[in-house]
Amino acid sequence: MEPNESGELIPFQGLLEELFATHRFTQDRWESWCKVELMRPLTERIKGSFAYGISAAEEMRLRALVSLDTELSGRRTPKKLAYYAALSETCDVPVNLVLEYVEDSVRFAYGQARRYINRVCDGKFEVAFLTGERVRHLAEELANRVIKGVPIPPEQFAEVRAFFRDAWFILISLAFTKTPPHVLESRLRSLIRGVLTDDVSRAGWEAIRKAFLRDAAAFVDPRLGRNSVLDDIAKAINDPHALKRALADTRAFVGACLQKFGDPLLSPKKFPDHPTPREATGIRAFLFMFPAITAIMLQSELHDPTSRHLTQLRESAGQHVLELLTSMETLAETYLRSHSVR
Repeated sequence: MEPNESGELIPFQGLLEELFATHRFTQDRWESWCKVELMRPLTERIKGSFAYGISAAEEMRLRALVSLDTELSGRRTPKKLAYYAALSETCDVPVNLVLEYVEDSVRFAYGQARRYINRVCDGKFEVAFLTGERVRHLAEELANRVIKGVPIPPEQFAEVRAFFRDAWFILISLAFTKTPPHVLESRLRSLIRGVLTDDVSRAGWEAIRKAFLRDAAAFVDPRLGRNSVLDDIAKAINDPHALKRALADTRAFVGACLQKFGDPLLSPKKFPDHPTPREATGIRAFLFMFPAITAIMLQSELHDPTSRHLTQLRESAGQHVLELLTSMETLAETYLRSHSVR
């Protein structure tokens, strides 16, 4: 069936049969989309008939959404479709659906972290019993797992492990314990000194320290306390323009990643058609990256819309991120060649 541009209603049943044949699109899926206002329910009948019809504009919207929905990997939901439709500018979608998917993705990430840590702890992970000593032990174990199998020169193994140990210690402490952020400053300083040059470390330390103390609430497991990222997602329901700008910034960031790493890394089409449970978990974790970036961009938009980083991202159409990624790669190589962490 060719798209109709004459202004006449298009028989919906015939369109549904076509979409089922080409994309396995069903009546139930249509009704689920109407329920959350991705599509408008059928109200008009074709002249001289009892059959319902759909306008040409709605037909084009439906075809676009069905096509996009088919491209999505993993479990497909109206929220997920709404997010990727907004991200790709396929069509306008309800803001609440987009924000709900971003929120769900952030909560999913914390759930994955808890499950991963629980496996490392042989099923004995209890947040209430995460004392400082246990956090140190867990950080050591996770650091060992991260670098396991990585070709690191023997003389650099200890310093690389120390870097990841401190990184895990900070993340676990912020997310799953009530450790005050200022208690973690010494470990944060160790990370920065391990990666950056002395000049950059001295010049940037105070700014990084203040940002770290200010934004520590962004890391808190929402099951344990208020998470500032989730708070900002909730606020954005009243500021759709901020969400629109955050999505545009996400597109620029992802576009830079595509240039840096290539399409195979970021294309959902490269995922297996029938993934194993472990592969499926990995795919979900990987795809979380997109709404996670949106959440970060949204926080920046709400709190510091004229920040230097956002300005550079927008003015350079993502090229600034490409340069940043290249710099990060250089820093990583420099770190691996450096002497021991001071």
